[in-house]
Amino acid sequence: MNMKTVCFNEDNEHFYATHPPQDMTREGCRALVDAYARTGTVRSLLFCVNLQRALYDSDVWERFRDLPPDSRYVQNLRLLSERGVDQFAEWLARCREVGVEGWLSMRMNDSHGLKEAARGIPSAIACWHTLRWEKHPEWRRAPWRDERSWEGSFDWSHAEVRAHALALVREILGRWDLFGLELDWMRWGMFFRPGSEVAGRRLLTEFVGEVRRLADAAAARLGHPVLLAHRVPVAPGASLDLGFDVAAWAERGAVDMLTLSGFGNEAFPAPPVSLWRRLLHPGTRVNVVAGTSATPHSGSRVASREILRGAAAAAWAAGADGVYFFNECYREPDRMDVLERDLRAVASPGGVASDTRRIAVSASMTVAPGHGAEELVLPAPLTQRFVGTDFSRMEQNLTFRLPAGELAEDADATLELAFDAGAAAAPGAEAALHAMDVRVNGESVAPCGEPERIDLSRVDQDNVFQRFDDWPRDAALAMRWRVPARILHVEDNAIEILPPPGTPGAVVWCALRILPGAVTTKLP
Repeated sequence: MNMKTVCFNEDNEHFYATHPPQDMTREGCRALVDAYARTGTVRSLLFCVNLQRALYDSDVWERFRDLPPDSRYVQNLRLLSERGVDQFAEWLARCREVGVEGWLSMRMNDSHGLKEAARGIPSAIACWHTLRWEKHPEWRRAPWRDERSWEGSFDWSHAEVRAHALALVREILGRWDLFGLELDWMRWGMFFRPGSEVAGRRLLTEFVGEVRRLADAAAARLGHPVLLAHRVPVAPGASLDLGFDVAAWAERGAVDMLTLSGFGNEAFPAPPVSLWRRLLHPGTRVNVVAGTSATPHSGSRVASREILRGAAAAAWAAGADGVYFFNECYREPDRMDVLERDLRAVASPGGVASDTRRIAVSASMTVAPGHGAEELVLPAPLTQRFVGTDFSRMEQNLTFRLPAGELAEDADATLELAFDAGAAAAPGAEAALHAMDVRVNGESVAPCGEPERIDLSRVDQDNVFQRFDDWPRDAALAMRWRVPARILHVEDNAIEILPPPGTPGAVVWCALRILPGAVTTKLP
């Protein structure tokens, strides 16, 4: 049975950039909601209202439609305005009619194209910046750094920056009849001058408290509650390090839903849902949802629908209240059949158990500069130089941890490992690695199939956005081990690898691939 557990973020650009001009009507807007709602699994639709500019005819922010009409995106926004169509009013109204929560989502510090704009580099997104940003370089977070636009993000320690954001919040909450407002802190995730993040916590907490007051005023106007959601880094420590004191926000009653996410939309094998619940204010009921994605950590360059379903299985295993799609909207309308399948498959533990899934070792890449990616364990050298210093591997053994999610007693589970060119080139590498001791939850597992040599010429070194559906870009040799379903746990499985002494190279991939069985059951 399908359940309404999916939260779906309708991206700022998707509808305007992928739909034809004839869809820029009241009927065309409402049809978009119907396309998502017909799966029966979407609980919440979140519609993005801004980048650096407002995506509607705002009275307080510069408007995106006022940019030169050099793209379908801008042209369609202009058409909506000229035709008197308020897309957000239509989307929210249709959501109420079809029984879906209609949210608006505000990007709190979007920085698309700022690096290009600051350096005069021709780019389709360099023009997105505002006159306010152009005239006030002193408000930029770290203009002396060379980053992908983060250096040009607004520094929220300036009262003028916070007031600018609050003006849009006030307009949003005063203009529409919405179920709730999401504050998207992940776009782009850095809000303060380096070294000022701790001092910034108080400022953001005060800001969120004021948003709560405005939401309560909107609730009084509308005659129903207006909820607040926040999209934050998946790791509590990373959130705090970046200035997001979510526990303090919850104490102010300003957290009704929390989305654990990553900037690069990574798939997480173990989102710390239970830890977040312990950190939030006692007595409050917060829905904790986890982002699901078709790719693990961005450096792997692997993307597949199996990984998306694996991320959903990991979210359910961690106890999430729902799953959250970000940047998946681009499969509508051209590949709506694929999107519909995903929306149905991920909506429950049983749903992901009924389809093939792949759960890969990954990590949250969103952290404060200087802290390093949390638990980024790959690539892992097969022979470490110093022993007795790394508590996760006190000798040469390697341990990875992955959930399996709900699975059937007769499910077909396989452990996948891939190694880099250094390991693959060693004399006798295939035989030695295939024969090494590999254990899952303490039980030895047997290799299956033949080692697979991976063609390294497939990698386009000049294409940083290249994606693969099988192995990561630095993999040269892959192997598999059969894992009996009876030894797997839903939430946590220890995968131990004992490489031969002195083995060169590194492990670059570790994943469980699970094919569905006939009868679904929860294992202890």
